[in-house]
Amino acid sequence: MPPGLALAVLAPRVDFSDDARASGCAPNAVVRPDGKPISAHDIKRLEKYAQSLVDHHLVADLVPPLARSYFAGNVPASMSYAQSAILLCLGLQSKDMDDVAAALGLPTQQVMALFNKAVRKMHTALRAGKEREVEAEMPAGGAPLLRPHEVGVDEDLEDGAAKVNEAMRAKQKEMLEDAGLERYAIAGQEKDWEAALVGGSKKVPASGLLSVKRKPGADGEDGEDGGGGGDKTPSKKDKKGGS
Repeated sequence: MPPGLALAVLAPRVDFSDDARASGCAPNAVVRPDGKPISAHDIKRLEKYAQSLVDHHLVADLVPPLARSYFAGNVPASMSYAQSAILLCLGLQSKDMDDVAAALGLPTQQVMALFNKAVRKMHTALRAGKEREVEAEMPAGGAPLLRPHEVGVDEDLEDGAAKVNEAMRAKQKEMLEDAGLERYAIAGQEKDWEAALVGGSKKVPASGLLSVKRKPGADGEDGEDGGGGGDKTPSKKDKKGGS
């Protein structure tokens, strides 16, 4: 039967409303030859073909059930009469691409392009129906309410870095105290250094040297010299006198 006559007999619905396309197909709208409804894997195959990632032979087994469901009005996909005629020839009359091109008087490449667009529209309807089915199976509570944190990410990172630096400084100070390195600290307070500057002008002298009074008992030299128990090193003058 010529495609035009077959379309006139079937009188398919080629235009659907936006709401019908958005709601998609019913769960059991498309039934495979084995009697099972079309699966998520089958929809994924249709998606790959719609994206021109695979050849049309990969979805050839799905074309007949898709064509039967479409002409029964179960697949809400708006198509042109040319796309409907191609789907009729491939899915209901089991013709190949060359025979379809000859029957419609179109180049084979154009027939393949129109068929790809038709599959893309049917895939959209199938996917919308599958998503609606999954949403119906989800718990009634829905997704939890997400609220922004009171502290931003940058502030949180800066606060964490400050805590780490503070802990490191405390650890370093503890290590220095344990090692007894405080005796090597520079003596003098702030007022001592200000008094050592020339005329209180807070300028370093021309010699580049500053001196402050040593704190008594800052090191062990006074104790060692004044203890009376140590031997003093004889001076050069003593050496000459003794000789």
